[in-house]
Amino acid sequence: MVALLLAGGVQRVIWLPLAYDPAGSAGEPRYGLLDPDGTVRPAGDAVRSIAVAAGRVSSIQGVRSASVSGVAFGAAGRTTMILRSDADAAAIVAAPPGQGATARTAGGQQVPWGAGGRRLGQEPVLLSVPAAPGRALRLIG
Repeated sequence: MVALLLAGGVQRVIWLPLAYDPAGSAGEPRYGLLDPDGTVRPAGDAVRSIAVAAGRVSSIQGVRSASVSGVAFGAAGRTTMILRSDADAAAIVAAPPGQGATARTAGGQQVPWGAGGRRLGQEPVLLSVPAAPGRALRLIG
């Protein structure tokens, strides 16, 4: 959701609530960024990854095709794309030429991105490519 808001032109995104409240003491369950003991939840890892990618950008571009949506952050010859497939596992992002490309979950864990490309599904993936956004976006099939 945060990536889609940024792709749509929103300049500032605030995620509320901060803390997870499974008991719903405010009348409904709250799915925050932190557990009650202060441990960062997966949503917190995802928001942190997006903030890091967005914090050093010179351009932000929405990504929307028949089966892919997300946002591309461009900075100093490198593009970080946060992408997901609207049709589960329907899209493949081609492997970029050369070295230095990475693929991670929104929580920061490395995921494979080999010669056959990276299949996208419902869960967002952060792809980082040593290329300007125009070249990086040509990898999306």
